[in-house]
Amino acid sequence: MSQLPRISINRNWSYWFFVLFGLYSVYLSAAIAEFAISPQAILVLVLFTTAFLVKRKGVGWLKDRLGIWLAGLCLFIETYHYISTGVFTIGSLKFFALIIMIYHLVNQFGRHFTDSLFKVMYSMTLVTIPFYIFQIVDVNLLSALLEPFNFSVTSQSDLGGTYVFFFNLNPWQPDRNSGFMWEAGAFGAMIVFLLVYRYIFIDRMSITKTSMFLFAYAATTISTTTYMALFFCLFFLALQRNRKNVLKLSVYLGVTILLVIPIYNSPFMKGKIDKYLDQNVDYNQIYQNREYTEANSSASIGRFAGLLIEVDRVKNRPILGYGWDDDYEVVGIGNVWSNPNGLAVLLGKFGLLGITLILYGLNGFIPNHGSRRKLESLMIAIVIVLPLFSNPFQYNIVIWTMIMIGWVNIKNRRRHQLQEVI
Repeated sequence: MSQLPRISINRNWSYWFFVLFGLYSVYLSAAIAEFAISPQAILVLVLFTTAFLVKRKGVGWLKDRLGIWLAGLCLFIETYHYISTGVFTIGSLKFFALIIMIYHLVNQFGRHFTDSLFKVMYSMTLVTIPFYIFQIVDVNLLSALLEPFNFSVTSQSDLGGTYVFFFNLNPWQPDRNSGFMWEAGAFGAMIVFLLVYRYIFIDRMSITKTSMFLFAYAATTISTTTYMALFFCLFFLALQRNRKNVLKLSVYLGVTILLVIPIYNSPFMKGKIDKYLDQNVDYNQIYQNREYTEANSSASIGRFAGLLIEVDRVKNRPILGYGWDDDYEVVGIGNVWSNPNGLAVLLGKFGLLGITLILYGLNGFIPNHGSRRKLESLMIAIVIVLPLFSNPFQYNIVIWTMIMIGWVNIKNRRRHQLQEVI
């Protein structure tokens, strides 16, 4: 594999900046407190990151051509949305500033930055293990012990949940592992992202004990999309290792299918899928009939329903979407509702252009094996995208870091490795 040039770095304080950035990123991605989802939270990150870049690189990093193009594109989209909707929100600036800062960190420091971020995620995952074991043994006692550290001020805390930085308990899913995220599916997604990154960049496309552990631990989330992503992981590995042995490949795939069938037919998976695809009650009642009121503002809207709503919204503005307009209030379901489908939200806000730029980044993130392994690349892409279907990841720093890795890789015409230290 070809490698990008390595860059020397002062580990005395730069290393700790990346570690603190990683911890802060997990905190913001978990979104378990009002500060984590506020403009002030991103402002703190942008200011400190800018100061760090100026200290380490002067102002030369501002002259990067792709960085200038990215900032210009963000400005163009912001201007277009303001002219077309007449609405200006801090949320849009927060989002664009986040994307631009992540790009420059990846571009300037490569794997110094990205390895640190995912190492922090891995360490945070390990921290959750004893708490999850405790949760299985006595969830009520664990909740009582964590309650003094419960700093969440969101509406979730009113439901009886306990939310702390290193481990969270949700009242509606006491048997599922939510780890350090706000709910189990989101935690499963973070482990999936960690699995993919380690497999490609750290473990160099090989299976290790760490990856096997992460795979097994992700199963404790009992998350539909996480399980689907894990299934594609199994399929990908079987295909990779037994491409030339048709008999062994058939046996492994047969065993995998035998395991998948009972899991798929379980209530937590098939029941939800049937509701989303067959009944789709939320979409029909809340969107088509405009029956949304403040009284039922807590009504659950399915992932597939969220996608249908966004597809319907962007029919008139398919290229650039609607940006941060009045959101769902303009379609009769209230602007306090949050779409649980991350891909749908991005489609609605940025249209086909936004989705194209995301896919462009993921295309650069996935290793280029040549024409013989296009199916494997497709499997990795599916594994990355699946978790986005079930969670609002538009502000998740981890997934945007993975996308910006792809942008930097394509920019430098290197598809396998980021910058490392000489």
